[in-house]
Amino acid sequence: MKNLLIFLILFSNSILQLKAQNYFEEFGKISQEQIDMTKCSYDPAADAIVLFDVGKSSFVRVENGFDVVFERITRIKILNDAGKDYAEVAIPFYQEGNIYEKVEITKASTYTIADGRITKISTLDPAKCYEEKINENWKSKKFAMPNVQAGSIIEYKYRIQSQYHFNLRDWEFQWNIPVLYSAYEVRMIPFYEYTWYLQGRNAIDELKQYEDNTTFKQDFLGTSFYDVVHKFGLKNVPAFVNEEYTPSRENDIIKIDFQLSAFFHLDGVKVNIMTTWPELVNDYAKNANFGKYVKKSAASASKIFDPDSLDGKTQLQKFNYIVDYAKDNFNWNEYYRQFADKSPAELQKDKIGNSAEINLWLVGAFQEAGIEAYPVILSTRKHGKIRSDYPFSSSFNSVIAFAMVDGKQMLADATDPYCPNNKISIQNMNDKGLLVDKDNMKWFSLQSPGISGLSTSIKIDSIGKDQQATVIVTAMDYEALYYRNLYANNHENMLSDLSKKMYLVDDASLKFKNETDRTRPFSFMYNLDRKTEIINDKIYLQPFLNEVFSENPLKQKTRTYPVDMTYPVKRIYKSEIKIPEGFKVEFLPAVSSLNDDLFELDYFVAQNESSVTVSLTYAFKHSVYSPEEYSRVKTMFDRIVKKGSEKIVLVRL
Repeated sequence: MKNLLIFLILFSNSILQLKAQNYFEEFGKISQEQIDMTKCSYDPAADAIVLFDVGKSSFVRVENGFDVVFERITRIKILNDAGKDYAEVAIPFYQEGNIYEKVEITKASTYTIADGRITKISTLDPAKCYEEKINENWKSKKFAMPNVQAGSIIEYKYRIQSQYHFNLRDWEFQWNIPVLYSAYEVRMIPFYEYTWYLQGRNAIDELKQYEDNTTFKQDFLGTSFYDVVHKFGLKNVPAFVNEEYTPSRENDIIKIDFQLSAFFHLDGVKVNIMTTWPELVNDYAKNANFGKYVKKSAASASKIFDPDSLDGKTQLQKFNYIVDYAKDNFNWNEYYRQFADKSPAELQKDKIGNSAEINLWLVGAFQEAGIEAYPVILSTRKHGKIRSDYPFSSSFNSVIAFAMVDGKQMLADATDPYCPNNKISIQNMNDKGLLVDKDNMKWFSLQSPGISGLSTSIKIDSIGKDQQATVIVTAMDYEALYYRNLYANNHENMLSDLSKKMYLVDDASLKFKNETDRTRPFSFMYNLDRKTEIINDKIYLQPFLNEVFSENPLKQKTRTYPVDMTYPVKRIYKSEIKIPEGFKVEFLPAVSSLNDDLFELDYFVAQNESSVTVSLTYAFKHSVYSPEEYSRVKTMFDRIVKKGSEKIVLVRL
């Protein structure tokens, strides 16, 4: 029996050994250097800085075996008032059936600093800690550190005892503020093996592995052992900047993930948890709440609609009939799941279900109608991307349907009523999914193969102290789905968003076309008034009002993770401006054009005696851009902002 942590990451040959004691990890021992610190040397604009963050996971004996104990001590310097947000602490913990985790806040203190010394120590009152429900399985232990002000140092220490062995607690080295030192120690015993992988870095500053024979040798049912210690450390970790086009912090933050790969029975028999993808797919196919659920759904569907009534219909007609039925009759309860919690009969009765129940039913109904169909398991955008080197079911959290229709491969998702029948919801568009067919296991791209379009037509026909304009927006494909989910049957939401653009909108002018028809483009229009910019008797007009980006959403100089646009998009803006009587055009922006492998941009201006027409077209041709392409994406946004905000100048005749 081997006590090994399975190493699946290649580290560089040179490993920097850190002296952790220099970081004063002992609770309450604050160094003068930490007291005097007023900014982070490598991030001077930071609002706070983590002085150290140290965690440890170990196994402790309980009556029936072992629990996992996770201990953590964190010290933070608050550099300004904005940094006080980091004095609000939330500790997530898990509960499922008889499996539970117990959180204990062991110490928490705030140190007030004045004149280069600690003048006051405030201790957290345990009665002020409280629990908050996150979802059906997760809760959070929350507390606020007392008497925090700019310049304070806070530190807290807590302990979590867990019966949940499958996922040893992961460790995030990176915060949204810089971290001077972060270390994680895992003490292993001979009854569990874990795989782990390092995300966001290809090397680590501190790596140690040794048998700790300085501690008491343990004995459990005839097996004697010392803990085997694995320690990971990083220093001077940069802040994680969660800017736009980052679907999941979990995808990109620097962290170590652990998953149970095998465990040993007391008789020495090894049970592998980590298998192969074909074996995992076979397990899904046999699972009562997955593969067998599909078969029951087929039987259920035959009672709902007579398969003979589909005779004479093409496969595409059958496909649309079944998806329409599911969307019209089942409501999604907003839980992403990869297994069903209720039977098909209960789904039919309750008319509400999770993503697995609805989409597995969809697969069964397709099969009953004679359409070749299989489930596809995936990880939603917020859940993180699947790592195809690690065949674990916990990588997935939802299901969609695959169907072969008239020789064409189609994906369907009945959880979103506004989603076209042959498309999947935006949250499911996350890299790839796995087809659950035990005879033909394969991966499917979940990215949109085509460009989704948005067209905005603006007519400015009255210019005085105020401008009066009519705006018509038409959205296609995923842009239509995006806007339907925002505004269909929620006009108040649209009016609120328009007011944020500094528009005074005539509510009665707001009109919609194809508001809930998912098969057609979604269109809406409205009339607005806005202040005219008049300086020295000249009129400065922004042709596209506030419809185009006003600033670049990408702020970093470089980026170590991709720019995820969700889907390729093309946007067209066209503005017709009536020149008011007594005025003429003094300045028009220059024509501009760009078209390469990544982007498209075209800016055009035309003028006659009474009007000016301006158009701006831009396209992001890819769903995802690599970190190496970040500077080009950022430059593209700069060009869009520049051309979208350029003004036409009118002067008196």
